[in-house]
Amino acid sequence: MRLLHLSKRAQNAGHRLAPRGTRERAALAQVLHGLTDEAIPLVGPGDREITHGSSVMGRLVPGTDLTVCYVPGGNDVFVVNIVRAG
Repeated sequence: MRLLHLSKRAQNAGHRLAPRGTRERAALAQVLHGLTDEAIPLVGPGDREITHGSSVMGRLVPGTDLTVCYVPGGNDVFVVNIVRAG
């Protein structure tokens, strides 16, 4: 299992953009869980490069307008932010 590291910025964005009890929160939790699953490619076919200060990967959160911005690092995944797709 990969280790997931959420920055404080990503944690705050997740709380703000996907409040507890919403469909966005459930979908976001599923994407974050998928980033830790070694059976799922870390950089998947639907992921795209996102410019976020530096180039990071972005995984869309299904059924929402949210994108999880992350940096793959071997067995570690660094979630740097969660943003609205725009």
